[in-house]
Amino acid sequence: MTTLDELRARSLDYADMAGSDFPDEARLDDYINAGLSELHDLIVGHNGDEYLRKDTTFSVTSASERYVLPTDFYKALAFYLQSGSRRHKLERWQPQEIDGASTTPLASGTVEMWYVPQFKKLSNSKDPVQISVPFGWEDFVALHAATRLLIREESDPSALMAERDRQRARIVSMIAPRDTFEPDSIGEHYGRWDGGFSKLAAEPTYRYRIMGNYVYFIELEYAGV
Repeated sequence: MTTLDELRARSLDYADMAGSDFPDEARLDDYINAGLSELHDLIVGHNGDEYLRKDTTFSVTSASERYVLPTDFYKALAFYLQSGSRRHKLERWQPQEIDGASTTPLASGTVEMWYVPQFKKLSNSKDPVQISVPFGWEDFVALHAATRLLIREESDPSALMAERDRQRARIVSMIAPRDTFEPDSIGEHYGRWDGGFSKLAAEPTYRYRIMGNYVYFIELEYAGV
């Protein structure tokens, strides 16, 4: 995996500043982390969640509807209520839905969350890049940092900016989908008997919503007895 030290060297090489006393290391690290942050958002913004996905679980009880999100939480991808070996996808509830409705905390159980973590800054020389990307994509970060160095030095950054933008366009074109052998399609879901797919007859009526640093799980107007 590419380390901060390797990105420093690559950035200085692009800026033709290897061995120079001009760049302050702390400032160079800021430029590198800014480039990594942009790469992170570039991937998230172009449906590249598979490169970053993490998962965690919440052990929920009927005593509370509010649970603390992971400290590295950035964006949720999906919530699933676990029932034995099955997963039931939870839908998000809207504020207008609970106006006058009967709501209770989720009954005891386990909810699995798939999510995108926040970008993690690099600070030590041997810190590896946490974004799992194909070889070569980190060049965008080095070019980003080198461009900022040239701008600070009041040199012409246009050639590096053009190369950085070319790399950005290349990354965007290759981000998704990762499973290129599977064409985009509309999924069809059937009942247990009429289509051959497994599906419980009584589906969960549970919902979730993220607010601040918490996720809320509720049972909305449960129709059972």
